[in-house]
Amino acid sequence: MRQILSVHDRGESPCGHVGRVLADRLDHVRAQIAELVTLETDPVNTSAASDEQADFEPTQ
Repeated sequence: MRQILSVHDRGESPCGHVGRVLADRLDHVRAQIAELVTLETDPVNTSAASDEQADFEPTQ
């Protein structure tokens, strides 16, 4: 947001900058999703997560 306001304060149209910022953020989110899907579908990680959930005891 700060970057967008800075572009605006210089008297420039932030549209192109906003588009680049959003595209970069979208790329980052997509990479995170891909990593999470890999973790979820990886049998080693899936069994480790199941073991952790089985050992979980909620505190009161």
